[in-house]
Amino acid sequence: PNPNPNPNPNPNPNPNPNPPLLHLNPTQRDAIQNRFGLFGEQGFSVIDKDGNNKLSAGDVVSVSGGFTGGHIRDITLSSADVNVILGQGTDSAKESFLRNKEKWNNARSDNYSYTLERSGFLHGDARKPVSLTVQGDKVINAKFNDGSQGSVPDFNRLTIDNLFNTIGKAINNGAAEVRVKYNPETGVPESIFIDQDRRIADEEISLKVSGFKHLQGAIGAKNLPLSQAQHNALSQQFNDKSPLAYDGLATEFAGTVIDTDGNNQISSGDIVTLRKYGGFSPIDKVINHTLTTNEAFAINSRLSNRYI
Repeated sequence: PNPNPNPNPNPNPNPNPNPPLLHLNPTQRDAIQNRFGLFGEQGFSVIDKDGNNKLSAGDVVSVSGGFTGGHIRDITLSSADVNVILGQGTDSAKESFLRNKEKWNNARSDNYSYTLERSGFLHGDARKPVSLTVQGDKVINAKFNDGSQGSVPDFNRLTIDNLFNTIGKAINNGAAEVRVKYNPETGVPESIFIDQDRRIADEEISLKVSGFKHLQGAIGAKNLPLSQAQHNALSQQFNDKSPLAYDGLATEFAGTVIDTDGNNQISSGDIVTLRKYGGFSPIDKVINHTLTTNEAFAINSRLSNRYI
């Protein structure tokens, strides 16, 4: 005789083949609508995939609507989604931001250098890693790590303070996702990902910081010894003794170049002294001017007789 007349043909049945729907409070529903842009005629329900009777990563937002009122799409919730919906994500990101910004303010140096790399839906020079040298609150030297020529785009000429400003603005404006990894000692943001709005494609910001280094002493404390040819090329570049109509000032090279990167050459980021004089309210003073990539190229072209 069969000892088990009613054997179970499926010894491991799915205990929950149709996961239940979660009951959401109004605050949670509003948060989901704002997170994923579910407005107008779009309705939604949340499937409790793990059956734990609470909103958690892996649960699915099932969106319906349109002309037929039928199913449109499914959105699987990430941990970041859940944190924001439950009102935890923004506060956590802000607390981490404030804590690490304080670390940076305490550990910061007036002079430092680092490499910045931007990724995403970008083309050409925008994605090339760049080496940045910062003095005070200004980027005084920016060049491509691969040695290629050309000017580094302004949106990649960023100080560490600029990076913190970008993060803080995203948090305060309620960006859909803000993920930042900070250096545990200095607070420097080492990786940044910001998605302002999940409804908009290709607008994410992704930045990576590496090789951060404090620079001791004043950057460019060493003056560059100039040959007569170099002095002449600089004078040709900057001397303008015909007062400009808008301010009446004349300009001339004042004789000094500060070699900020120590390469013993005239290059972008070096600081030249310029004399400004005349004007409607007469002045006569010497100012510091940071060489741009184009200016350095023009000066060196003159030296090699390629530029008249």
